[in-house]
Amino acid sequence: MSPFKVVHGYKPRTPTDLIPLPLHHRVSESAQSFAEHIRHLHQEISKRISLSNEAYKKLADAHKRLQEFSEGDYVMIRVRLERFPSGVVKKLQARGAGPFKILKKLGSNAYVVDLPSDFGISTTFNISDLVAYKEPAAIPSDPFEPSSPIEREPTPECPLSQPSTKKEQIEQILDDQIISTRNRGY
Repeated sequence: MSPFKVVHGYKPRTPTDLIPLPLHHRVSESAQSFAEHIRHLHQEISKRISLSNEAYKKLADAHKRLQEFSEGDYVMIRVRLERFPSGVVKKLQARGAGPFKILKKLGSNAYVVDLPSDFGISTTFNISDLVAYKEPAAIPSDPFEPSSPIEREPTPECPLSQPSTKKEQIEQILDDQIISTRNRGY
């Protein structure tokens, strides 16, 4: 159906069809039926548009994260280049920073986060830029000791398969940092 027919209810006419009609005051049955046809046509088009919009909404909502935070929760923020001053964020820098405490909930999708003043950005974040902070898994007492030893038999052809007897020991930890990965690991 053409857009003209949807709006007006009939196919467009040529210039020769546009002859002035005589003026009379009685109601025509054909005009009444035509008006009723147009009303039903508009209702049908409106119903189809609503169904189409609902289908689009359903597809869009399938990808949304429905998550809310409360005041006092800890979150990781997503680092975006456009949010920070130029030159502050580098290409290979971590994609997330945190954890930071939520100070205030402004709505269902906006939060005020407790950021250090040296960040130089607004402390208000959209929910799409926040990820719930999960505590890292417990670190084994000796990180160089595998939790389940791998047993392999040494072969003369491969000297690398010989078990190592040397152990390294950490003398002092100078600094630590939490970095989030794409797979939501830390």
